[in-house]
Amino acid sequence: MLELLIELIGQIAVDVIIQGVFEMGGRAALKASKKAAQAEPGSNPWAWVVVYISLGAIAGVISVWIVPVHWIGSPTARLLNLAITPILLGFAFELLGRWKTKHQKRRYAVDRFSYGFTFALVMGLIRYFSIA
Repeated sequence: MLELLIELIGQIAVDVIIQGVFEMGGRAALKASKKAAQAEPGSNPWAWVVVYISLGAIAGVISVWIVPVHWIGSPTARLLNLAITPILLGFAFELLGRWKTKHQKRRYAVDRFSYGFTFALVMGLIRYFSIA
């Protein structure tokens, strides 16, 4: 039981780090594009949802290509990881956005719970269903 708990916590930590790295890469790509960087995050939420679904799918495929195995042996623990990780990443990026607002820094679309959650959920679903 303790081994399963350690395995689950380790997988969640690694997933949050990997997804955070992909999010930061997406943020850098948005910053590089002058037009996208100047767009207001709330200007067209459905377009941003499509962007983060696409980025999550791409990140999921790349992560399956790099690490083609599940690190968690138990199917139940994998489902639990699929439920917990997107929530944690969504909260992390929402907190980052609030920090930016408090310190008068520009807040991007990724700095919202819903977009971070969407990205992480799609990436997790790709990993969950792609690895047999």
